[in-house]
Amino acid sequence: MHTDRPHAISSALRSAIPPTLPILAGFLFLGITCGVYSVSLGLPWWTPTLMACLIFAGSAEFVVASMLVGPFAPLQVFVTVFIVNARHLFYGLSMLERFRGLDPLHTPGVLVKNHGPFAWGRDAHEAVYNATVLEQVAKMAFVTKLLNPTAGIDPLLVEKHFRRKHGPDAYYGQK
Repeated sequence: MHTDRPHAISSALRSAIPPTLPILAGFLFLGITCGVYSVSLGLPWWTPTLMACLIFAGSAEFVVASMLVGPFAPLQVFVTVFIVNARHLFYGLSMLERFRGLDPLHTPGVLVKNHGPFAWGRDAHEAVYNATVLEQVAKMAFVTKLLNPTAGIDPLLVEKHFRRKHGPDAYYGQK
């Protein structure tokens, strides 16, 4: 039996909660909007909360709320929700070729155009850390482009800084 599991879970939560508070605020307003919409359709007040727990896909919850006031068609609801969320399958497929042959721990995150960041790590704490770093780098790049639209980084410099921390000849930040 794993006695360190409760500690790992609480550590992951302590790491994940602070950086996700701004996102939580956005979801709070999205949830209120879905709740008002659902109740305006004549659904019980608890329906949006139940949908949020069972569906966990904001745009699909609005679609399902509309479908719940019509004739009962669970297969149609399931297929519609699947289609609305199928975009995530394509996000994953679009990343396969780009990341083929790369060590996932050397590239622990990616920004997907018209979506947002995907980040990972050896555990939840590292994944949250990588997501935070990715967000900060994206903010710095955004501000840099606002200040100077022609700004860029020489690819040789990027490669040099990557190689000094990763690979067989790494010499910086090891152990």
